[in-house]
Amino acid sequence: GVYRPPAGDIVEALDGATALSGVGQSSWGPAVYALTDAARASAARERGAAALDAADVEGTVRVVDISTTGARIE
Repeated sequence: GVYRPPAGDIVEALDGATALSGVGQSSWGPAVYALTDAARASAARERGAAALDAADVEGTVRVVDISTTGARIE
């Protein structure tokens, strides 16, 4: 498949959320991410947590702000 199990189920749950700008998986896991606006972040977090529970896997769902400055190596 396109996603490493059970990430596909979690991606699918988030992809169906209203007003998400994007959803995907980091390389071949273990992270799944979704992009949305601040007004819908709580609902997206709840969908992600429910998908983790349904997949019977341990994990953490976090809502974070994006960095608008990028990385810097010194």
